[in-house]
This record gives sequence, C-alpha cells and structure tokens, in this order.
Amino acid sequence: MKLRKTIGQNVLLLRKERDYSQEELAKLLKANKQTIWRIESASTNIGVDTIEDLCKALKVEAHDLVTPRKALPLVIDHSESFEIAMVMINDGIKMLRLYRSKLK
Repeated sequence: MKLRKTIGQNVLLLRKERDYSQEELAKLLKANKQTIWRIESASTNIGVDTIEDLCKALKVEAHDLVTPRKALPLVIDHSESFEIAMVMINDGIKMLRLYRSKLK
C-alpha cells in the first residue's frame, strides 16, 4: 500500500475517533475542507510540515499516521448494554461489525 493511502486512511479514522468534521480539522490546520478531503482520499502528496501539523491537531505521533492499522476496536458504553464496532482495514475499509450484548 502506498504511504499516502495509509496516511489518508489513518487521518480519516483518527478524525472520526475524535468526532471532528473535515471543516473542524481543516480549521485546526489553517487549511480548507478540500485539503482534508484530498489527504483522506490519498489524491495529493503531503509534506513533512503537514504531517507534523496533522499530528499536533489529532494529538498523535507521526508513526500513528504512517503505520497501517489492521483493526480498530471501538467500544461505545451504554447504561444497560454495550456495542463493539470492529473496523477491519486492508486496502480500505472492508467490513464493519457491530456486536450488541446485555450486561448482566
């Protein structure tokens, strides 16, 4: 997988984890929404300065952007049940599974 595709996927996932819109992330980067879309869709090359800015905005280290993520578990806590979403990633998002269970 190309590095810019890995970075794009990681930016997208990290942005969604933090519940940022593209506009909100763009504002943190002093960029526009189209720039974020281009990064996430891997349709543009980005420089080291942009990677550093993304790391600062998303509160991660550079390796979090350049390392492919195989699976991302998310746990959403509810008072009497819980949900676990598992996003499997390999050359793009392949599947999303949602598990629900009652707490005993």
